[in-house]
Amino acid sequence: MKNRRNYLKRRVKLRRLVNEGFVFETCYVCDICGAMLYDIPGYDAKGCLACDTWADDVCGDPECPVCSRRPATPWGIEFESRSTEGHAVMRKNYLRDNYFHKKNGAERREKRLEYIKTHRKR
Repeated sequence: MKNRRNYLKRRVKLRRLVNEGFVFETCYVCDICGAMLYDIPGYDAKGCLACDTWADDVCGDPECPVCSRRPATPWGIEFESRSTEGHAVMRKNYLRDNYFHKKNGAERREKRLEYIKTHRKR
């Protein structure tokens, strides 16, 4: 039962990362464990979240802005995603887009109700 709970917690974290755009699924397979690799565009690398290893090596340039800030393991992005400004901006955009979606739905509903009211009176 403990393994199942840990699995579900990990899946929730993964779904959050995927839904907010920090991680994208790919068709590549990990050489170590055989699980699916995930593309992490913020670090320009692919990583396996099942065995928590990077599939791509660091470029070797100490001045590289992408590789120098990459965490030691792919699951490290989960902690960084919550603390970065990008997370807040992405979350705000998601909520704003969701609001507009609901607003459009509300406007359509109001138009439909108005149409029903005008045609019932006749």
